[in-house]
Amino acid sequence: MEILKFELYGNFAHFKKPTILSVSSAERKLSYSQLTPVALKGILGAILGYSGLSKAIKKSEPIEFLDKLKDLHLSLIHI
Repeated sequence: MEILKFELYGNFAHFKKPTILSVSSAERKLSYSQLTPVALKGILGAILGYSGLSKAIKKSEPIEFLDKLKDLHLSLIHI
């Protein structure tokens, strides 16, 4: 087993949820305040040079970074 440990932070960072709530005819988009496993796989995939969602949609292919990193087991610790 190999371990990669790093610290990632940003002032006012957030990660969008795919859900949208309708409240009083106004839409509010919700977000996570912490890094999600899929977002981390996307960051690692970008570092490794794998393509993301936009290329997959154009070519009707699976998302490359998700396909290549599907066996990657993650453990996220939020402090």
